[in-house]
Amino acid sequence: MKCGIVTVYNSENCGSYLQGYAMARFLQKNGHEAVFIRQNFGDHSASRKNYLTKLTKTVLRGKITNAKLMAKRRKLFQQAINQHLQVVKNAEGLDCCLLGSDVIWDVTGGLFRNHHSFFWGTQFPAKVISYAASIGFSKKEDLEKVDFIRSSLENMAAVSVRDETSQRLLQPYCDKEIHLVCDPTYLIDRTDYDAIAKPTELSKFIFLYYYGDLSAADREE
Repeated sequence: MKCGIVTVYNSENCGSYLQGYAMARFLQKNGHEAVFIRQNFGDHSASRKNYLTKLTKTVLRGKITNAKLMAKRRKLFQQAINQHLQVVKNAEGLDCCLLGSDVIWDVTGGLFRNHHSFFWGTQFPAKVISYAASIGFSKKEDLEKVDFIRSSLENMAAVSVRDETSQRLLQPYCDKEIHLVCDPTYLIDRTDYDAIAKPTELSKFIFLYYYGDLSAADREE
C-alpha cells in the first residue's frame, strides 16, 4: 500500500522531523511505501519566504553569528529531508492518506487552521486515517468556533490521537471511537535511528527536550 503522510515533516524542529521519520520507517517495516505530501504554503514557518525574511532581519540587526547559525541549521534540515524522507507533490496515486502525528489539528489560528482541508484530510480522494494527531493547546471553545471538525472526522476511516485532551474534546464530534495511541517515535527500534544519528564527543551535558514552557524553577534545578 502506498501511504501519503500529512504532517510537519519540514519544520526546522527535531521533534517534528523525528516523528515524521519514525512514522515513515514504521510503515516501511510493515511492507508499505511511505511518502510525505508536499506543503507549498507561503505561511509555513519553514517556507523560503519566511526564512529569507528572518535571515535578512537578523543580518540587518548586526547578528551575523546568529544568521550563520540559521543558514547552517536550514541546510542541515534540508539535507536530512532529502536523504531520508520521500516527498511527493500531491496525493495522486495514493492508497491511503495518514494524518499525523504532531499538533496538526490546532484550530487556534495560523497554518493548521488556514489549511484545514489539508491537515484534516478532506481534500484527498484516497482513504483517510489519522495516527497520533493532536489539537495542541486548543480548548473546547476554540473547537466550537470552527465548522469543519465533525465532517472531517466522519470522513476518516479510523481516528487516533496522541493525548487524552485531544481524545476527550474531539470524541463528541465523532460517532466512531477515537483511540489513544503512542507517538510514532516509540513504534520503531533504537537501531532504526542509526541512519540519521551521528556520534558525539560531548560530555557533562544534560539533553532536555520538552513541549511547552519551562519555568524558572525548572531551569534552576
